[in-house]
Amino acid sequence: MTATVAGPTATATVTVQQTVPGPTATVTLPPLPARTVTVKAPQATVSAPAPLVRSTQTAKPKRTTAPPADVYYANCSEVRAAGKAPLYTGDPGYASHLDRDHDGVACE
Repeated sequence: MTATVAGPTATATVTVQQTVPGPTATVTLPPLPARTVTVKAPQATVSAPAPLVRSTQTAKPKRTTAPPADVYYANCSEVRAAGKAPLYTGDPGYASHLDRDHDGVACE
């Protein structure tokens, strides 16, 4: 029990707490209905794996203008002076005497 007195006029607060034993109640609820969830299967996609190594070969550039008909270089110094080095097999002015290792590329 708690009693409170305040000021010239008396005010009393009384709190009483008591537990009384008594009957208990049991509540039974019906089970919840089952839920059905449908999940769509993912679509399989097949893709080719990316190459691990890239090709390092470069294509020979194509000529956009017609080459001069008769081009002759006596040596690689002339080819370089003309700004045409290196020469490839089939290029105007290519000759086997300019290709020292005979690999198809002259004045390397």
